[in-house]
Amino acid sequence: RPRGFLRSRWSSRYGARIPRLFGAIPRAGTVIWSTDLQETSATSGGGKGQPSATRYSYSASFAVALSARRIGSIGRIWADGNLLRGNAGDFKAPIGAFHVHDGSEAQAVDPLIAADVGIDNAPAYRGCAYALFESLQLADFGNRIPSLTFEVFVDGADIAVANIASDLAGQSISYVGDGSEPKLDGFAGDADDVQSATTALGRVHGLLWGGRNG
Repeated sequence: RPRGFLRSRWSSRYGARIPRLFGAIPRAGTVIWSTDLQETSATSGGGKGQPSATRYSYSASFAVALSARRIGSIGRIWADGNLLRGNAGDFKAPIGAFHVHDGSEAQAVDPLIAADVGIDNAPAYRGCAYALFESLQLADFGNRIPSLTFEVFVDGADIAVANIASDLAGQSISYVGDGSEPKLDGFAGDADDVQSATTALGRVHGLLWGGRNG
């Protein structure tokens, strides 16, 4: 049976749409909040007639939206193509803290965002899964927020295409093609454009779709 990923073309930038994720899939994400760069200085030398030297380092805190649907967990993370977070959750660059908000409807406001914009102005982003980086050191990334790619695990694997289409459309859709129903390891679909998402599924897998069940 057909398997594999349909990879998202979104990147970790402002203003990009946030898709609904299914299965296990690599995801770039969309920056939804960030602080200004935080500058830290350290002075060394200056003894025995030698001039002192001041070095500056920069960090930032930011949140990256991953899915407009609840996720299970996040595995490895890459920054500018290099491994940033390993399978064991270890970071390769200094970071203050890392939090994953799974996108539940009961999701609470992140305290770091609340401290930045005020509790009354801080959204909880309920129904939106996102990752929050606190004080990530940016020296390895040209003192800017890097381009990020995440391993996101949503439902596990083997997601039936009819279940994906039904979730996107908000109604029950049945598979009426020949043979066994195709299943995917992962899929990223835009709930704001159901027709395009379901058409893409049909084009790739040669599907025929039944109408609403029941």
